[in-house]
Amino acid sequence: MEKQEWAEIWTNHLPCYSGGVPRAGIYIKTFLKGLKSSLEVGCGSARDSIYLSTKKIKAIASDYEPKLISILQENHKNELVDFQVVDAFMMPFDDKSFDLVFHNGLFVYFDDNDIVKLIHEQVRIASKYILIMVHNKHNIKQQNTFAKNAKTDSLYNIRFFDIESLEKVINLSGIKYKSIKYCKFGGKADMFWMKKLKGIPNFIYLFRNFLIPRLYRFQSWKITERIACIIEL
Repeated sequence: MEKQEWAEIWTNHLPCYSGGVPRAGIYIKTFLKGLKSSLEVGCGSARDSIYLSTKKIKAIASDYEPKLISILQENHKNELVDFQVVDAFMMPFDDKSFDLVFHNGLFVYFDDNDIVKLIHEQVRIASKYILIMVHNKHNIKQQNTFAKNAKTDSLYNIRFFDIESLEKVINLSGIKYKSIKYCKFGGKADMFWMKKLKGIPNFIYLFRNFLIPRLYRFQSWKITERIACIIEL
């Protein structure tokens, strides 16, 4: 995807995405403890990094598109996030600079060879964790929706993964790690982010930041939105 096209796409989508729930940020805060610093690669709206910055995590949100970063800097002047223009294939950070390097949907725009290069660079600068989120191949309804939208919007022109295909490319990279988990992220449980539903107890909504990330695990893969791959280094 050309830079000009990416800038135009995100200029159009930014208002909608910026107003969304920082689901990945909440997921990170729920399951990855003791984080002091994070880098988001291909940040888009950066809503997850903004959320993490409110939880005393030093957060950098990065993207290779200068226009997007400029808009984010202007729109979030009072936030603690550091917005930076960064080439994900050659990042200007020292080795082991961040407790966590994460991205939500980045790999879906690249082939396996490029993903291997991206993984190597992320491993270089991460000290504790890498979190990879990709769209789930088993969710046929989501695939059909994206295919339809992709006819008029390149943001939806992506590839989908199952655990086997994601595991294959990670193994291809040859990286060493302490542990790896493939978890469910997004789906029916997200309805509790919405306004209160009739017949649902109030405590569900009071504790939804605690409950929703944990409810994902009880969904079928067929209705799960994404795969969250947590690599502990």
